[in-house]
This record gives sequence, structure tokens and C-alpha cells, in this order.
Amino acid sequence: MFIGEKCLFYYKDSNGKDHFFIQKNDEFETLIHKKYYKETSGGYEIFENKTYVGQLKIYFQEYPEIFNLIERTNFSVHSLYDLFSKYYKLANLKPQYSKNLERLYVEFGLIAGISSTQLIVKSNSGFASIANKEYSKSFDFTGGLAFDLILPRNKKKMSINSELIYVSYLATNHSEYFYSEDHYVIRDTQFGFGYLKLNNMFRYKLLNKNTRIYLNAGISNGISVTERNHQKVYIYDYGREQINEGAALDDTRKYEQGFLFGIGGGYGKFSIESRYEPGNGFS
Repeated sequence: MFIGEKCLFYYKDSNGKDHFFIQKNDEFETLIHKKYYKETSGGYEIFENKTYVGQLKIYFQEYPEIFNLIERTNFSVHSLYDLFSKYYKLANLKPQYSKNLERLYVEFGLIAGISSTQLIVKSNSGFASIANKEYSKSFDFTGGLAFDLILPRNKKKMSINSELIYVSYLATNHSEYFYSEDHYVIRDTQFGFGYLKLNNMFRYKLLNKNTRIYLNAGISNGISVTERNHQKVYIYDYGREQINEGAALDDTRKYEQGFLFGIGGGYGKFSIESRYEPGNGFS
């Protein structure tokens, strides 16, 4: 991992166990660490043999200012890497070789945009008052928070993107049924829902310096937090008038799932995206 004034070597065996070595002159010294169970009055507890802490203090004895960091250093690749990086910075030295560690990066952002929703209600039997109608398209504001977990390999082109957003829509239908000038029915239906959604997507980026184009695919999970479910029916029957109002659908689903597909592009800290999301709706 480091070759220079102070050396650190790393080896992972076939069992997945990490081994670390420091070099003193021409000899290698194994850093010692072990976890074990020990019986106590309260049962069995996990203890650690952290001999490596003392070994590192001797190794860096000319720089006591990093002893506190050594005490906090875990027996792991990233923690030991950070310790040796700190040493070379304090000593104002450059190692002959240092390995570039693969790290996960997280980017946070805000989302704001416009959603376009087309409600489709289908039914082969029943629900004649709401099914197979043409509902208005709804254009609404959507916004929320996003974070991108960037995977270290493949030149950081792949990431896991998650969003917590609020989306809503209001779809309406106006239907008129004229059987004669003395007998007709007018029906107005409204379905409006607001959802708090958690979106999880895989993102693949095509990078070119500050410019990027990316593709998304994933799933959405939403909980209904507001609901508008209403129908008004006006009936005229040979001089008699009747108005009925109530819920258009007696039972609605509060949990919605969907698939997400998107393409977008960005420059610097800003990006724009177009996305398609078919969902299972409210029923």
C-alpha cells in the first residue's frame, strides 16, 4: 500500500482475512490483531488483541503527534491507509509508491421539476362509472432530496441513486349521457393523490470532464399522504332532477409501486432529466 520511508503491505488470504505488514530495514513485521470470545459474569463477550497499536507507535516513534490517531486507527485497509497518509503529510515526504484506494463517494442534491401524469382506469367488469374513461392530463410541481452513491470502479461511471420526493396529480373526467332531451346523466369525476416516494435506481454515466449523460432504471415506492376521490352525478329524468355526490371509488390503495426509466444530462453541479414511470396506481 505504501513504499518509502515507512512501508505498509497488505495481503488478503483465501479465507478473506486481512493481513498487514510493516518493514524495518530489510525485515517484515506482521501487525498483530485478533478478536476472541471470553467468558465473563454476564456471559461471553468479544475482546480484541490490539498489539498492532503498540507496534505502530514504535514504528512512528519520531512523530508522537500521531499517537492519538494511532489509538483510533482500526485494523482495516482504509483506516491504516489514512494513518500512513497522515504520516507522509506530517513528515513532508512523498512515498515511492502509494496505492489509490477505491472509495465510495456520495453526492447530495435537490430535485425540482414538473410531472406529467396520465391516469388510466381499466376494468373488464364493474366500475362502469370510472373505468375506460378519458381523464385529463395533470401537470404538477414535484421536488425533494437525492443522493448518489458512486461506485469506485469503472471510472465512477456507475452509481446507486436514491430520492425522497413528493409528487401529486389531479385527474378529472366529464361525461354526458343523453338518452333523450328528457332523460340524461352528467357525471364529473375527480381523482387526486399526493405521494411521498422513495425512488431507488441504478445509474450509468457517460463522462466527459464536467459534462455527463446518464441512464437510469429502478423502482419507486410511494405512500399516499393526500387524497381527492370524488364523483358528482346529475340525473334529469322527465322533469325530475337528482344530484348524487360521494366517493368515486369506495376503496383506494395507499401504497403504490412503479418502475422508473430515465435519461438525463448535466454540466457541473446542474442536471436535467426526462423520466417515465408506469405504476400500479391507487386500485
